[in-house]
Amino acid sequence: MKLKSILSSLAFFFLAQCVFAQEKMIQLEDIWASRTFSPERVWGINSMNDGVHYSSLNYGENNVYITQYSYETGDSISTIVDSKDLDGISFSDYSFSEDEKKFYFLQKQNRFTVTLPVLTTSYTIEKLK
Repeated sequence: MKLKSILSSLAFFFLAQCVFAQEKMIQLEDIWASRTFSPERVWGINSMNDGVHYSSLNYGENNVYITQYSYETGDSISTIVDSKDLDGISFSDYSFSEDEKKFYFLQKQNRFTVTLPVLTTSYTIEKLK
């Protein structure tokens, strides 16, 4: 009986310490004004269907290209498409089709679809209406 009383007292003591261990009360300003509890965001990447890779739009001196990266290491895996291979057509935004065999890109006011090659380096480009 005495052991049960001692264990209950110790449990209460440790729980009380956890409750009063807070150094600062959370204020509304912490949540809304200073964004202390806001999640970090990552911009400019598109997750690939395999869940292991992502792609990103990159700019070279005279070209624009989409690169595939590994989530695990962050290393570049391959260049998916390069504007040099598209007769110099530059683009500013892109997205993939559901099966990732095509990608769509925006060039000023024109929209295009590009069929990605499987075993070759030739691309099929179609202007969308």
